[in-house]
Amino acid sequence: MKKFLALSFLSLLTVTSAMAKMPYLAAFKKQYPSATTAKCTTCHEAGGYTVRNAYGHDFETHDHNFVAIEGLDSDGDGFTNLQEITAGTNAADLNSHP
Repeated sequence: MKKFLALSFLSLLTVTSAMAKMPYLAAFKKQYPSATTAKCTTCHEAGGYTVRNAYGHDFETHDHNFVAIEGLDSDGDGFTNLQEITAGTNAADLNSHP
């Protein structure tokens, strides 16, 4: 019974956690309508959406404000986040740039 309750709690926590991210993705698409490559991995590591990538970390530490991090270079590749978003490249991937 304890195992069932623990698994039920973890399942609920996982679903709740995943659902909490969706408003940010919708807000990103609204802020940057030309960003056709927007998806969960815009802010999270692939395969494990509980871990944020460099762009997601900057987004979180700047009070979930996209405009506040536009001038940053989250992945350190020499291009600002806004330049990368506008070009359709990944602002969290050092090897993806305009």
